[in-house]
Amino acid sequence: MLMDEAHLTDISLLARMAQRDPKALDTFYTRHARAVFSLALIMLRDRARATDLTQDVFLLVWRSAGMYQPTGSARAWLLRLTRNRAIDELRRDRRRLASEAGLARYL
Repeated sequence: MLMDEAHLTDISLLARMAQRDPKALDTFYTRHARAVFSLALIMLRDRARATDLTQDVFLLVWRSAGMYQPTGSARAWLLRLTRNRAIDELRRDRRRLASEAGLARYL
């Protein structure tokens, strides 16, 4: 019996992505991209960077779908990935600004 695509669970979509099913990624992306983008935008306060981070997160999901351990909801896992990536971006910004400020003292 075939399941209607709208009823597929996130866990089954991740399992299909682990088998390199691009249609599963498309469905997962359609289901969750808005939430990922919204969180990235709130954290980064920049639409272009939030868009880039959203794409990076779904690329990471595609690459690591086989490692997903269903201990909670897939959406929570996805948003945790998004949060962690955004924090990494913000840390890079801080290091870059600190480095630039340090260089400015010597000019």
